[in-house]
Amino acid sequence: MAKVKATLPVDVAAQLRLDNKTLRAVDLRVFADALSAYCEASENIRRNGTIVMHPRTGAPIENPYLKISKQAGQLLTKMRLVKADRVLALLHASILATANQATADAAKQASVPKPDRQSRDRGLHRQAAA
Repeated sequence: MAKVKATLPVDVAAQLRLDNKTLRAVDLRVFADALSAYCEASENIRRNGTIVMHPRTGAPIENPYLKISKQAGQLLTKMRLVKADRVLALLHASILATANQATADAAKQASVPKPDRQSRDRGLHRQAAA
């Protein structure tokens, strides 16, 4: 599974405060955490699907991010008084940019040619002879 950075460049609570001046700080912090978790889980599900391979056994399992997405979504639904459309758009753009950068970095790393075994062995032989 591709890992999305846990820290986002968007300060969700501060952005929510701009749109929700009358709400308590604790309510905004809870909503901000839930919104961040929901967006990250949604991005993971979009990239990897609902069924993924178990990291140790390789058996197909339900994506663990489905549970995170569901729980965060339920909390967000309960807190419907918070205005978050603008912040949600910022978060999605931020997560997509981070995920795209990680994909580009992985592709760049995969394109670097690795020495084949014979040339690697020859290099070790030369080092031992020296």
